[in-house]
This record gives sequence, structure tokens and C-alpha cells, in this order.
Amino acid sequence: MTACRDQALAVSLHAAGALEGAEAAALERHLSACAGCRAEADRAAALLSAARLPPPGELELRALDGLAESTSAALAARRPAARTLRALGTGRRLAVGLLAIAAAAAIVIVPVAVRQRLPGRAAAPAEVAEAERWQEPDLDTLWQDTEVLSLEETASSDQESAALAAYDGG
Repeated sequence: MTACRDQALAVSLHAAGALEGAEAAALERHLSACAGCRAEADRAAALLSAARLPPPGELELRALDGLAESTSAALAARRPAARTLRALGTGRRLAVGLLAIAAAAAIVIVPVAVRQRLPGRAAAPAEVAEAERWQEPDLDTLWQDTEVLSLEETASSDQESAALAAYDGG
């Protein structure tokens, strides 16, 4: 026998002790009439009882006693005191305001300064002199200077045959 499809979740929840009130009563009525669901509820209860932890011992209860309070106190001690703008004082509030104004001015001024340095601006005299001295290299000369081996056939046919025979193993 198998459990009813529409009751499978309720049977598992009931075995875990998660059903209360009207839901638990309705399932109990169903279990009294359905052998398949009753067997499934017994299997689920047996499985969950094997996984259930024993009740905590005296040492565990003493360790847990006050744990939340001591943890909260330790975290509060490590947290720096909250500093609001009001707690800073007049001089520091003025400094923070001036820094905010300087940041806003930088947002406006920096793009203008960068735009003046972009291409299209007048080049400095040293940059002009460097650009005038530069010459595009001759690629043929560079290629000849690399001394790349020529791909011309230099071996005679006898040498080539001997090399192939040696390669093939005789």
C-alpha cells in the first residue's frame, strides 16, 4: 500500500510534529481510515526518531545559559561608538561641509582640465621636435637585417635521399 498523493506532505509534517489544530485533526481522521497513509506515517516517524538528537545534558544547558547575552555584549564592545555629524562639533562640521563643496567643484573642474589635454590641443614644443625627428622605418631593410634563412633548395638530391633513408631507418 502507498500513501495518498494529496496527503503525502501532511503525513510527513505530522510525523515531524509540525501539524497543529484543525490540520492535525483532519489528518488523524484520514489516518484512521487509510492504511497506506498510516503505514507511511509510521515509516516517517521511525525515520525521524532515528535522526532525533537526545535532550541536552546539564553541561550543555549551562553552556547555553546566557550565551545570547554574552555574545551581544561582546559584539557591542567591539563596535566603535557611532559618531554622528552632530557629535563632531562645529569645526569638524564646517570641515566636512568644505570637503563636500571641494568634491562637487572637482566633479565640475576635472572634466574641463582633462578635455584640454585631449588630442586636438596645441602640442608642446618638445613634442613637436620629437615628432619631426621620427621617420617611418623601411620594412625591406628591417627584413634583410633579421637574417632569416633563405628557403632556397641548397641540398643536392643525393644528400636529400641519404637523409630520408637515415630518417626511415635505413
